[in-house]
Amino acid sequence: MLEWSSNEKWQVFASLLGSRESFGDTRSGIKAEIQNQLTLPGHVSVGVSTARYSDDYRELSEAMDDDSAKLSKQL
Repeated sequence: MLEWSSNEKWQVFASLLGSRESFGDTRSGIKAEIQNQLTLPGHVSVGVSTARYSDDYRELSEAMDDDSAKLSKQL
């Protein structure tokens, strides 16, 4: 994760995550994310984020769902 701040009111965060399947299929993927946060007067902040996923990127919960479904079929 990379964090950059031009001043105390504006922050930019960038992250690059990878996933790789160890069991079953041999798929791997990448997720790139950028977040901006602006702090306004009165302790109010506004944030915007965007993410881009490659076709084979999976979050942990998605991998666990697929693996548990395969295991249920085997039992």
